[in-house]
Amino acid sequence: MARAYETIDINKSIKVYNEILNDYNSMKSLNGYNQIVVMHLIAQLETRRGNNTKALELCNNILNMKSLSEYVLDELDDRLERVEFLRNSLLESTK
Repeated sequence: MARAYETIDINKSIKVYNEILNDYNSMKSLNGYNQIVVMHLIAQLETRRGNNTKALELCNNILNMKSLSEYVLDELDDRLERVEFLRNSLLESTK
């Protein structure tokens, strides 16, 4: 549902993604994979909405996540590179 709202109502999409993220964060024994995906999606939407501060905060949170397994790091390698690229572009835009 959040994906469907992305082109119609960014604010609603972000709200739904945040609800999903809160559900993931309340669960135990997760490997971080889904949280990273959802946080990256929110960061991209926050950038589109013009909320670069929030997007940068999310990127930093993703890149500072500890105790990710090698499996998760391998699976998310491309995404983590895109998160770092987004973070660097946000930092450049604030100069």
